[in-house]
Amino acid sequence: MVSWGSWSGRPRAGQGPSSRRQRKHCFPSCRAIPFSKHSGLLGRRIPVVLVDLPSADEAPEPSTSHEGVIALGPELSRAGARLFLGANDSLLATSGLQNRRHIAREAYMAQWLARLLAKGETVMWVGGMAHWTRIIGRLSAGHLNDATAEVTVHSHFKRMRLAPSALYHMTGRLPWLVARYGREPAAYEEHVATQLLCLEATKKSDKNSFTLVLTKECDDPLGIIDEPEPSAPIDVARALQYARNLAATRDLRERPTFGELLNSAVATIGPKYAGGLYELAMSERALAQALEVDALEWEVVDGVEQYRCGDQVIAARPWWPPKGGQLISTMEVRRQARDELYRDLPAAEGDKATRWMCSPNDEDEYISFVEYVLRRASLTYPEETKSAPFQIGLRDGLDVRATLRNWSKGTIYVREEQRSHLSFRNGAIDWINISEHSDHLTGKVPGGWIDPSLTRLGSCSRTTREHEVLQNDPWVQRDHRDFTLITLDAPTSSPTTPTFYDHVILPLVKLQKTSKDTLYDWLEVMFKFSAGKPFAYYSLYVPSPEVHRLAWRHKVQVVHFPLQRLPNRLLERHKSFRFCALTRRQWEEFKRRRSASVATWSG
Repeated sequence: MVSWGSWSGRPRAGQGPSSRRQRKHCFPSCRAIPFSKHSGLLGRRIPVVLVDLPSADEAPEPSTSHEGVIALGPELSRAGARLFLGANDSLLATSGLQNRRHIAREAYMAQWLARLLAKGETVMWVGGMAHWTRIIGRLSAGHLNDATAEVTVHSHFKRMRLAPSALYHMTGRLPWLVARYGREPAAYEEHVATQLLCLEATKKSDKNSFTLVLTKECDDPLGIIDEPEPSAPIDVARALQYARNLAATRDLRERPTFGELLNSAVATIGPKYAGGLYELAMSERALAQALEVDALEWEVVDGVEQYRCGDQVIAARPWWPPKGGQLISTMEVRRQARDELYRDLPAAEGDKATRWMCSPNDEDEYISFVEYVLRRASLTYPEETKSAPFQIGLRDGLDVRATLRNWSKGTIYVREEQRSHLSFRNGAIDWINISEHSDHLTGKVPGGWIDPSLTRLGSCSRTTREHEVLQNDPWVQRDHRDFTLITLDAPTSSPTTPTFYDHVILPLVKLQKTSKDTLYDWLEVMFKFSAGKPFAYYSLYVPSPEVHRLAWRHKVQVVHFPLQRLPNRLLERHKSFRFCALTRRQWEEFKRRRSASVATWSG
């Protein structure tokens, strides 16, 4: 994560910048900025100074495990710099004490910034967001002389440009798209640039011919592809549509990856066009000034990935998040921190477990997830419309179907919006099935019902998989959800009010002893509970008329929502949850740790 900050003003003698000057913050939603002439620094001859401490004291090794990494989502920056920095400072406060190396680095950078501010009106600092607040605090208070770490003296410094292979491997960005962005940053749009790239590749494919060799041992070419391939704009549109569909198969993304784009090009147009597309997208786009500098290449030799500059293999590796993944979210950071509550609890020593409980963070986050699912269904429900003869205006648009049905009357019909809004408080989530007639839903695969005893809402989940044992003492297991029924009208457990367990869960458990243990039998019980109310049904398939027939018997309106509308990371997070069995001693120790880590929690 990279943060940008700028401080305008001159520091007083022996102190940080004046408080009368304006402080500015800017936090873009990207991970890094390519340093080129297009960024405006070299073009405007703005000096660049390396201000970080070349420290060898406790220098961490690059890692991809992300343990202890603090990551704030870029969407938080839209709420304002103050909220963004406040959230960052709160996470830092709970992450433990700073090590000596970080303190020395911040003091060293504060010294450099003070010198640079004394020479110029504005300085832009680029670095890790975790250091920004503390550096500004040092500049304001004048504490600039705390650098006590051992300093490493570098023998030489060499500037290199990123060749197309290294650029794509590090950033995941195509050189052609980067060059187009550099040409017109303000007018750049990703989908338009991708369309232009695919259209431009049609000119390349006419000149290409590819030799096919089926096996590595074959020396003679088996043939050359010279057959003409369709290259009209409509064919390119088909390829782009196929690439978009490929991007939506796993999760909803705004743009396909380069691999998905090439797969769609081969499948819809042909290999010659795909080769031309690859050649165009990965061609060198560096400026004349950059071409004078040696290129950093990325390659695979004998199955080993390596960076190379000329004849020299680079031993160092730039740290970058794993391909296909992002830095772990703050939710995952909190989850890993709370897992520490179960470690090193007192041994059971033969005592039987007196309390079965769900992991508190799993339970709290699942409650928020259920509320989000039903709230999103209420907000995204398409309001009904009716048709009416045209009188004064087009209202909500021309209704072509109603106009054609009444063509003999010579009347034009328009749509009128119905001012209705459904508030969903009951629903179902089918996590895994792609058909209403799958083995899990027709009773061919035996299963049971399991979920935590929630006190704010009701939920029960069908499970058919064996639980996964995560820990033996205390006992911690992971259970999986296959099909879930949810409600906000009644809690699963309550000492005073009617519960979801009495009305729904208990009848579902009794169905297991009969032959009526199918999807329709489950929905019959749920529809009886939610009679006369709308019902949100999330699934990969569209519910059949049989589901609606069962709903009509209880005056329930079933509205289907594609499962893909829910974020994929949330679905993966809540497909499973952890159950724990604690003895009395373990439960008392767990309560003590929990209350110490969360001040607002009580036993």
